[in-house]
Amino acid sequence: MTDRSGAVLPAQRLPMVGRAKAYGIIMKTRITELFGIEHPIIQGGLHFAGFAEMAAAVSSAGGLGIITGLTQGTPDRLQKEIAHCKDMTDKPFGVNL
Repeated sequence: MTDRSGAVLPAQRLPMVGRAKAYGIIMKTRITELFGIEHPIIQGGLHFAGFAEMAAAVSSAGGLGIITGLTQGTPDRLQKEIAHCKDMTDKPFGVNL
């Protein structure tokens, strides 16, 4: 891994996830296998914060992002939020109903 200038970073300077990847450590659990994610991290349903942008960011980072259905207000807005999330990531995500 490199820093912004392109210099190679020693493993101890990498964030924990970066260190795991640098050393070839892959954490496989029943959760990662079940949901097809890299890390056993599931975003909680966050009322007033569980929008597509957050869910897509969590999913793109290797966890399972969650859209909060109640935050959307109507089924039509929830459907649009799901479509928006699908546009932002090709990774798995969920919807908390």
